Amino acid sequence: MFQNDLVDSKERQDRILIASIAGVASRHARTRGLSGPARAAAVAELAELAAGRSDLLARHAGMTVGMIREGDTDEDRHLLAAELCIEAGADTSTIQRWIDAGRRRAAEIAAMRRPSSLLAACPSWCSCTATNSHPSAPKRFISCRVV
Repeated sequence: MFQNDLVDSKERQDRILIASIAGVASRHARTRGLSGPARAAAVAELAELAAGRSDLLARHAGMTVGMIREGDTDEDRHLLAAELCIEAGADTSTIQRWIDAGRRRAAEIAAMRRPSSLLAACPSWCSCTATNSHPSAPKRFISCRVV
């Protein structure tokens, strides 16, 4: 039991650190024409925040690139955030794996947003008999009935 608590605690700490990395990278990436001393300061802030966790910098860089959708108006900002993470010391040997994971996640999200999938099946949290309506369900799940 104690071992599982340690693993859960480490995973939780990693998630918090990834969220912090994402926030700092995104904040700096909003600055148009980030270069020179401002860019160096952004990279230094990310490196300090990551505290040697090149794996988490790589994870954020790869997921960010992988989640970019065609025609995304914020593509430049996302790419800059990834570049900052790479410059801050991301483990470049794992970035492609995270890009692939980001693409898979983006595809799953896109599939959930398609109108044909809105009523295709019960959501995973549902325990009904496939005939009940759920007033507490997200609006996209009108009924559990397979259409």
